[in-house]
Amino acid sequence: MSTDRLIDDLWNGEPPPKALAGLQVQVSNLRRVIEPWRLPRAPATVLVSEQPGYALRLPRAAVDAWAFESVVAAAEPVEPVRRLDNLDAALRLWRGEPYGVFSGETWAQPEVARLQDLRRSAVEQWAALAVDHGQAPQVAQMLPAECEDQPTREEFFRSSRCPSTDSGDRRMRSAHCAGCARSSPTSWESTRRLRSGDSSTTSSTSPRRWTPR
Repeated sequence: MSTDRLIDDLWNGEPPPKALAGLQVQVSNLRRVIEPWRLPRAPATVLVSEQPGYALRLPRAAVDAWAFESVVAAAEPVEPVRRLDNLDAALRLWRGEPYGVFSGETWAQPEVARLQDLRRSAVEQWAALAVDHGQAPQVAQMLPAECEDQPTREEFFRSSRCPSTDSGDRRMRSAHCAGCARSSPTSWESTRRLRSGDSSTTSSTSPRRWTPR
C-alpha cells in the first residue's frame, strides 16, 4: 500500500505537516509488535518496505480472514462432505466484527462489507450442504439468528423450505420456519414490507459466533 494512501486513511484526508515522519514512527512501532524477535537494524520480514510504500508478507494461512476467504472462494471441486467440513472450520475462524474497533473507519468499511458478504455466502453454502447430508437439526438451530440478521436474504429461508423426499427433513424445515418466526417476528414483517415496497425496512449486519458441528 502506498504511503500516500496510508497517510490519507490514517488522518482522514487531513494529514499534519509531518505526516510521513509520523507514519514511519507508527510502522516502526508496529514492526516491534509483530516481530519481537527481530534484531536491531535487521530488515523486516513481515511488514516490509516496498515501493510505493509498505506490504504485508505472510502466508495466507497465517491471517484468519485470508484463510477464511481461501476456503469459501475455493474453485476446485471438492467432495461434498469434505466441503461441508471445510466450511464449518472456516466459519469457526469468524470471531466478532471484521477489523474490530476500526470497523467503522472509512478505510475499513469496504473490506468489512466484503468479508461480511463472504461470510453470508459461506453460511448459505454450509446450510445447503448440511441439509443434503442429514444435518437439518443443526441448520434449524443456526438459521434463525441468520434470518434475524438478514431478513431479506432469500437463501437463508430457502434452505429451510426447499422440497425434500424425506418427511423428517420436511418437518424439520417447517419447525425451523416456525422457530424463525418466533425468534424474530420482525424478520418476517421486514421481508413482507420490503416486498410490498416499503423502503423503511432495515437490517442488521453484525456477525454471530458460529456454533454448528
